[in-house]
Amino acid sequence: MINSKLIIFSFINVVALIVSITLFVERPENKTSLSESNNPSDSDSLNRFTPVAIEPLIVEVNGNEEQLAAQQALHNEGKQQLQEKDKQLKKLTEKNNELTLQLSFITNELQQNSDYISAVESENAALNREIKEQLNASTALTLAPSDSDKMRDRIQMESEFNNTRLQGNLVEPEATAESDGVIDTKDAVIDAKAEESIDKLSGSVAFGFKYEQDNVVSRGLDGKLILDYDEVDTYNINSDLKFEFESEDKKTTTDKYRWQLQAGYNLDPRNIVFARTDLQRSEFSSYNKEDIYTLGYGRLVFDQAKHKFNVEIGPGYRMAEPNVGKDAISIDEFILRTRLLYSRNVTESLQINMDTVLEAGDSNSIYGFTLEAQNRIYRELYLIFEFDYKYTQNVPIDTVNQEVSTGLSLMYAF
Repeated sequence: MINSKLIIFSFINVVALIVSITLFVERPENKTSLSESNNPSDSDSLNRFTPVAIEPLIVEVNGNEEQLAAQQALHNEGKQQLQEKDKQLKKLTEKNNELTLQLSFITNELQQNSDYISAVESENAALNREIKEQLNASTALTLAPSDSDKMRDRIQMESEFNNTRLQGNLVEPEATAESDGVIDTKDAVIDAKAEESIDKLSGSVAFGFKYEQDNVVSRGLDGKLILDYDEVDTYNINSDLKFEFESEDKKTTTDKYRWQLQAGYNLDPRNIVFARTDLQRSEFSSYNKEDIYTLGYGRLVFDQAKHKFNVEIGPGYRMAEPNVGKDAISIDEFILRTRLLYSRNVTESLQINMDTVLEAGDSNSIYGFTLEAQNRIYRELYLIFEFDYKYTQNVPIDTVNQEVSTGLSLMYAF
């Protein structure tokens, strides 16, 4: 009985052991699966027994590589910027060298200019000294009346002294030299005044051939005498006398001339007032006699190296006597005269003058145009080509309105 109980008890223990072993062996896998899904605390306990790689070390290595890459990128960028700065520095250095050369050139030019200016100033100073000396000499030549009386007495004394020398007395040689110097001084004063008056007077003489077509066709020789007296910045007197020797139907006549006389007073360097006379006589023109008297105002519009332009305007009175018929009626009337004069220096030797005149009246108006080209041949000798055109509005019967003439002459200026 005891044995049977012992066997049953042993059997139960064996069964229990098997069951417990079975359960004990399978349960950890279930618990692990369950713990992975439902119980994180158990997974932490299990992870303590599971070997894991040291991740902080791996993270630190990755961070160092990124830093190194960033530093390398910064290094490359800085290197590029440094290269660009080097290039800019080279360009600035080249520009600096160019500016330095230009500055040196400018400095040299300034130095040369300063040397030239100093030389010119020294020359001007020398010229000023010479001018002052000449002015002082000329002032010394212009003596006061009292000084001239003293000088005259001295000359008389020296002449008496020279007369005694001729009689055998001793005479100092210095007195004669001094008296000669006084006489030369008077002569110099007279010569200076004569030269000054000559400089104010100028003129010209011209002779040439002329072809004219008015009421008849004529050919002949013409001459011109121009005199001009100019008191600078004060007044001016100009005389222009023109005459012709014409041949018509194999007959020679001198009954044609024109005299223009004008006196002007300078208000300032550009403005003048003037009085003018124009006397014309012609046997072949529409009017045998024309006398024109004018008062007016003139202005110099511009006066440059290459060209000059003058304008004149003023009222006047014209007396005209026809050339056809004894019973022809003269036309005497008041007129308004305007004149435009333009001069152009084409070259150093060639000058062209264009003169336009309009005399407008109630009964008759006259328009005239003159083109003159003068070329310097030698010194004061000129070759002159002249073209004249004149249009008269109202003319006597059997006469023409237009008068045209051309001429070629030689002129000598003095």
